[in-house]
Amino acid sequence: MIALEIAGLVEVRTGSGAFVRKAPQEASPSFSAPDIGPSPFDLIAARLLIEPEVTFAAAACATADDLTSIAEALDRMREGVDAGQDVRSADRLFHARIARATGNSVLASMVDRLWAESGEPIFDGLSRRTGLPENHRASLTEHARILDALGRRDGPAARDAMREHLAGVERIMLAEDWPAPGRQPDNQGEET
Repeated sequence: MIALEIAGLVEVRTGSGAFVRKAPQEASPSFSAPDIGPSPFDLIAARLLIEPEVTFAAAACATADDLTSIAEALDRMREGVDAGQDVRSADRLFHARIARATGNSVLASMVDRLWAESGEPIFDGLSRRTGLPENHRASLTEHARILDALGRRDGPAARDAMREHLAGVERIMLAEDWPAPGRQPDNQGEET
């Protein structure tokens, strides 16, 4: 449904349903779906396979400077949440810095690519519909657990914390009780 909405073929009205839009006069009779990127569920599945293991590796390899830079990314995210700002770039930076801390450029590139794909229209639309922006406070807590495990050099705990974090994102995406699009969170990150 999100893909159809992005393509401009349907209009979703909260509380009313989805409505087929009238084709513009200049529309050609054949329809070619726009490239809306990979499935958000494929991306989360890939991240669930890759990022926990990357985090496990980072626990063994991260330098003090790496841990400081990961903590700085978490602080940026916390400041953004407190200010009611979009924190996706700080969230991405947190994950990218963990991958960089492995010292493996291929792993860092893979995580970066997964995050780049998360900026595609279909994932962005799903994020708005599922309320992901309203769940950043929970992500902060989960990120803090990941950072704590990295700091203790506890690979299994770091892996588990990352897996739990990403599984939580997946649960939110699969939830049936999505908040209505356009609902504004209060300044605590919860819906009003």
